[in-house]
Amino acid sequence: MYLNEELKKILGEKIVFSNQMDRSVYRTDIGHLVEGMPEVVVVPRTTEDVRKVVIFANEKGTPVTIRGGGTTWNGESVSNGGILMDMKGMNKVIEYNVKEKWVTAEAGMTWIKLYQYLKEHDLSFRSAPDNLVSTVGGSISTCGYGFHCTKYGSLADHVLGLEVVLPDGKVLQRGPKEIGMRMYGADPLPLFLSGYGTFGIITKATFRCYSYDERSPSHLVGLLYNKFEIEDAVEDMLLMSKNCNPDILYFGSTTPEFQMMYKDMLIEEAHKLGCTYKRKIPLMVQLYSAYLRKFGKKTPSRFNFVFAGYDGMDNKKKLRCVKSASRGNALYEFSVDDEYLVRGRALWRIFTQKGAIPCFSDCVVPASCAGEMIRFGITELEKNGFNQIALYGLLTQNKSAIGIGFYTGLPLDRVSEYEGVRKKIAEKVVKFGGVIYKYGGIRKNTAKESIGEGYNLMHLLKNKLDPNDILNRGVLF
Repeated sequence: MYLNEELKKILGEKIVFSNQMDRSVYRTDIGHLVEGMPEVVVVPRTTEDVRKVVIFANEKGTPVTIRGGGTTWNGESVSNGGILMDMKGMNKVIEYNVKEKWVTAEAGMTWIKLYQYLKEHDLSFRSAPDNLVSTVGGSISTCGYGFHCTKYGSLADHVLGLEVVLPDGKVLQRGPKEIGMRMYGADPLPLFLSGYGTFGIITKATFRCYSYDERSPSHLVGLLYNKFEIEDAVEDMLLMSKNCNPDILYFGSTTPEFQMMYKDMLIEEAHKLGCTYKRKIPLMVQLYSAYLRKFGKKTPSRFNFVFAGYDGMDNKKKLRCVKSASRGNALYEFSVDDEYLVRGRALWRIFTQKGAIPCFSDCVVPASCAGEMIRFGITELEKNGFNQIALYGLLTQNKSAIGIGFYTGLPLDRVSEYEGVRKKIAEKVVKFGGVIYKYGGIRKNTAKESIGEGYNLMHLLKNKLDPNDILNRGVLF
């Protein structure tokens, strides 16, 4: 326990923990595929705390594992010995500007807490993950996508500046706050936007915000594909993108059983937030209720849908374009007030009910291969008895690729079995020229195949920046 004693001398006793009960909290991550126990846990409160830990780790040759919300699936935030740094102790908003629309927050702040804070100041964000218990720093480190990515791009596209502790303990502050003033070319900022903390530890982030106005929600069309396959919905989505250029565009496919559970949980979460009238009832609740009214209780094996729409209310002409480009049955819907909170809470509940483990398989593939990739994934999962699969897909901002997620919740004894199917999906993705990702970041076991020769270059850069291999050892390189 020499690490514990030495770190307490450097940092004080309040943020250093070494007893077994404290350390066991970090035994695994959300995936439950990898287990490990750190020798000591540090919960830094300041950038200076992080810097001191990194300098100490370099002196001792001790690995440091960085952990945010613990929502990794392959043990990336699990430490087997060494120091585990829990960033959730750094969870404050540092500064915000309503006029210029930006916010600076510490890396350990969760998205749900940040959403609630920004709403109080008439601000909001775009492209954050649905899993709102993940942290700002963790999501930025994986370059995540969200449901607004068709118009607004990835989470990384919103980052204006970062404060990063480098592997040698130096502090890098990069990027002005002013919108549109990010530098490119020699700008090191992109290095930390999908590096899983291997090149540096993000301690603060500044990113774009948007005005929050509950009186002017986005206006969307919910498109029901009861007589068509999910491939048809994907084809229509690409056509809508080309001809109508919507701000919001995504598709999904679930079983009726899954959708009923999701519907009930959405209603419960909406009511908890006081969302009682139609405009504030979540989109999926309205869509499924309309489905039952239109087609009765006789439902197909899968419930396929597309959501397409525009920011603001005065978009009827544009919505007619979307409607004409679709083979689905169209129903007008309004976006929900607090949609991020409602959807995020409901999804988390449904994938973790009765002690289930959330099991996700995410990828990005060329748009031309998306239909075939979806069919392959659904077939493989159902063939192995994983029937309650929820599928969601997002068209990326450049319109050339589609992000696909296969989601379910399973008992612990079936998680390793699911991992076997996920590996088959990963192999297919790589063959299509796509990447396996977590909110946009690349998984280690397919990184080399996905990046190609670029992987070797990044590995060389890692060795140069972190010669002692201190930060997140073995996570990506």
